[in-house]
Amino acid sequence: LGLLVNPRSNKFESRTTEFYNTYPPVERNVTKNYTESYELKPFKIDDTSKLNSLKGIVKCIPSIWGYSKEDAARIFPDKEYPRCESFKESKGSIKLDYKTNTLEINCNKGPARYITGNKPGYTIVNRSGNSWEIKTYPGEPVQLQGHEEYVLAECGGDGEFDLALTLPRYNQTLHQESVQKTRAHTNLLEQPLTFLHIACDSFSRRHFFRKLKRTVKFINWINTDSEFYAFDFKIHNIIGPSSIDNQAYIYSGMSKQERGLKSNPCPEDIWNLLRPFGFISAVLLDSCNAEFAPILGTDITVDYSINEFYCAAHKYTSYQDDKVGLNSQRCIGPQMSHQYIFDYAEALLDMYNGTNKWINMHLDAAHESSGQHGATLDEDLTRFLKKVLRKQNQNVVIILEADHGMRFGDWWSSEEASIEWRLPAFFFISPRSIVEQVPGSYKKLIHNSRRLTTKIDQRELTMFIAELAAGGNLTSGGNLMTEFTQDDRSCRDIKVKPWMCSCKQFYPIEFGRSEPEFLELYKLLDFAAREAVITMNEKLFSAAGLTDICEVLQLESITSAWGLNLNEFMELIKLQIKVKGGAAFEILFKVRNAEQPSRWNKINDMYRVFYRGRRRGLLPLYFNRLDKYEGPCEDLCEAMLIPAKFCI
Repeated sequence: LGLLVNPRSNKFESRTTEFYNTYPPVERNVTKNYTESYELKPFKIDDTSKLNSLKGIVKCIPSIWGYSKEDAARIFPDKEYPRCESFKESKGSIKLDYKTNTLEINCNKGPARYITGNKPGYTIVNRSGNSWEIKTYPGEPVQLQGHEEYVLAECGGDGEFDLALTLPRYNQTLHQESVQKTRAHTNLLEQPLTFLHIACDSFSRRHFFRKLKRTVKFINWINTDSEFYAFDFKIHNIIGPSSIDNQAYIYSGMSKQERGLKSNPCPEDIWNLLRPFGFISAVLLDSCNAEFAPILGTDITVDYSINEFYCAAHKYTSYQDDKVGLNSQRCIGPQMSHQYIFDYAEALLDMYNGTNKWINMHLDAAHESSGQHGATLDEDLTRFLKKVLRKQNQNVVIILEADHGMRFGDWWSSEEASIEWRLPAFFFISPRSIVEQVPGSYKKLIHNSRRLTTKIDQRELTMFIAELAAGGNLTSGGNLMTEFTQDDRSCRDIKVKPWMCSCKQFYPIEFGRSEPEFLELYKLLDFAAREAVITMNEKLFSAAGLTDICEVLQLESITSAWGLNLNEFMELIKLQIKVKGGAAFEILFKVRNAEQPSRWNKINDMYRVFYRGRRRGLLPLYFNRLDKYEGPCEDLCEAMLIPAKFCI
């Protein structure tokens, strides 16, 4: 595998010169040797292919970018979702009157019961361990305690609390303090700054183009007929596997593990850094996510939060945000679940016009296994973006991104699928006046949009623009607007683990060598191929009575093999094999120290093997059929719940 074992260590030692190299050699900063276009042309799903001309110049250029248009059309066919109001009739109306501090419920049918929140103060809560008092509405306005911001009501005793409303309360003291702090610092932007950080969960860049077509069309319009620029960062790499793994770097400038060890309030949290400069903060999570509270703490010191509303909806309505095995449309009453965040955020923008604001929105529409539901976000997101960019008397800057690409369903069933997980969307939208105020930033942003970036870059960009508005010292170095990213920037440079890196490349394993280490490697490849065929047969014949339809697979030959060095503990092997009868398969294996725990694959069993003097684990990650097998045989297999790709 291109790895030798140190007899005094349980780790692998890389020996890449013999078998394959992790990266081809590249010189530093040779951008001057070619002409780079600085024209903002309409963004397209496949314009990443133009970056292939940078190979050999820029160190990190992925070899593949995701599913082809043809495969994506087959896996994610266009699907129109009806508006929630078309099949969920409104049961009445709710009025929250913050001037009189009263709640009024009008049901079309029957008496009303209701729950209210937030609990005093803003918290990030989880699904479990929470309860709300269910009250009966007396038929006349009810006096509130003064901290409530949402209501979920049931009409007619049907058990569904889907008459819903949530709106922020105006805080005059907060407003006055924000204005005073803002005026106390020099604002180089002249007008206050509204910074929107919108994270669309589980959208690769390509999936963003597939499912959010109206949004992409609007982003392209921005560059042709508006007072804003939009930039499409095409090599935006994840820095962790899940939402909080990635967003922790934006929130706190550190890893999830580092942030989890900090006490609250954490000085490095972005809302705490910005508060002295008059920034009003909001963290709006469109879910009842269990990952955020253990890391950020439950009592985060933001000015506004909406998370508790979704936890209540999760418990008392049919709304669910589970990611696996749930493809139903996410409605809360007659509205999509994300619409409540858009309404809440827009109310904040109007309420605190003339102040600095940092608003984080986390939208979960695509956080599910089908890859289809993300399309429900398109119309509402486009409408929201249009509204906020029309806001007067404030500089509106937007980072529109995804925390990671698709990570559910068949996300690890092929290289194309796994690369989409690694390359989430990232768009930066800024007033032209801000870009023009920073010398050279237009070219730098275009240049950097074609280089490797992560969430760390997003945080530094946010802090730099906030610095312009606040006049404070908030940045620790260069950022996407002030420096050209080095051509030799690598995943290691920006804390991306090797197995998450989008520009790692497999290198061919040469056959026919006679050295002892190669002979042992060939034995490992043979073992892997034979065990893979056994596993495919087990998957094929796991149901009874199917032997008269499909033949038993028998290995004929290994046709090709590739390797990829991840780190001192892990490597990947990719095999292409042929079985008797002519069918061809591709199998990806992870090879690791047997002692190292793994959470990569919970479906396929790991093979145990003794290799180079130590116990190893050989884990099959995916099995793909390479030859054409569609047709009557496939239809028959699907009708009988047989995995057609293994049938010959």
